[in-house]
Amino acid sequence: MQYAREHHFPNPTFFVDDGVSGVTYDRPGFQAMLAEIEAGRVAVAIAKDYCAIIGLNQKDLENQGVLA
Repeated sequence: MQYAREHHFPNPTFFVDDGVSGVTYDRPGFQAMLAEIEAGRVAVAIAKDYCAIIGLNQKDLENQGVLA
């Protein structure tokens, strides 16, 4: 909320999947976010941790050469 306020993003909405593994896209919050984006109601999407969005862990990132 603080980041949204500081960067003048109006009407922030939060989609949360606490306790659900990021290795699957079948998460209620993630699916709700996608639906809002696909409906054209989202101008900007900000992720706290993109690895949580795409389901990658440190080993996956290392394998892709993102981390050493």
